[in-house]
Amino acid sequence: MNLGIKEVFKASYVLNPRKNFAKYIPFLAQCKSEFFFTGSRPFYTMSFSGSRNSDSQADLKQKPLSIAAVLIGNELLSGKTQDSNGSYLAKACFSLGISLKRIETIGDDAASISETINRLCNNHDIVLTSGGVGPTHDDITFEAIANAFGLGCYCDQELYKRQESCFLSMKKRDNRKSFSQKKTTQTSNPLENPDSTISSDANTQNISFNNIVELSAYELESIRRMSTVPVSSKLHYLGSEFWTPVVICRNVCIFPGSPRYFEMMIDRFFSDFKNNSLATLGSVFRNDHFVSFFTRSIHTKLYESDIFKLLETVENKYDVKIGSYPKLDSNQNFSVTLTIDGFNRSEVDNCYSELLSQLSEIENKIRN
Repeated sequence: MNLGIKEVFKASYVLNPRKNFAKYIPFLAQCKSEFFFTGSRPFYTMSFSGSRNSDSQADLKQKPLSIAAVLIGNELLSGKTQDSNGSYLAKACFSLGISLKRIETIGDDAASISETINRLCNNHDIVLTSGGVGPTHDDITFEAIANAFGLGCYCDQELYKRQESCFLSMKKRDNRKSFSQKKTTQTSNPLENPDSTISSDANTQNISFNNIVELSAYELESIRRMSTVPVSSKLHYLGSEFWTPVVICRNVCIFPGSPRYFEMMIDRFFSDFKNNSLATLGSVFRNDHFVSFFTRSIHTKLYESDIFKLLETVENKYDVKIGSYPKLDSNQNFSVTLTIDGFNRSEVDNCYSELLSQLSEIENKIRN
């Protein structure tokens, strides 16, 4: 039985923020699927993602921003917490045409944080950190990054007031929940509440809600700690729904480690990046640094041992990166996914064509 090659032009692509979305409608309208037949052993599938209708010479010469990420927390190294921030960031960077070069995971150690930041910030356009910005004794990211640059720390008053307001709002919300639960309990049927000795009507009349709250000395100290940031930092506030801003010290962007907040803040931060709302933070934050990645993929049942030399030879001929990812499914069926990534659409296309042709030749030799 013959197996086929399916060519799919995916409706997934990266928008260049300097161009209008409407320009990509004709590209989407041309999306199609085609089927045709080949030999008997491998089964190939190719997918293509792109963002431009044509490649200009200026676009081809443009290189993406270089980003490194530092994930901070003892819990990540002990296995108590499984990291998801690195994976989420990688997908976000790829979709925007940002080159994520490195992800390092380190513990809550001031010297390690300072050394890592110093090393990475000199070799990358932007370093992004996750974790260590809470109020506890092991939240030392701000201080360690300040030490990396020979800076002190200070309590930012605007951040302090915002944190204080956030704490008060949370306490009022908790009070409302407590009041609601108490009211429900006291106004329940006496038969359902054996401790009740008076009627539910009387209970209802005796309940009043006082939502005046004050913060304790411990809470105020927590706010002070979370508002103490490196001197000369720039604070980028993303919206009222976030309890902390992105703190930017030189080319280091400091994010919290909680996956829910990290993902929400990364989405908003990169959205502001695309909209050029970060341009005042420095030239590296201008949106004209974005480029587009083009990618194609091939799925084959050939073994990596059959094709490793071919992959090396073909990659060296083109300005692309070829990835090889073996997989064994639940039915013990083996396959390899090959990906071809690059900034030049024609380079990716030509590499794909040659690789597909060479794979067919290997298939024929094995079959015969």
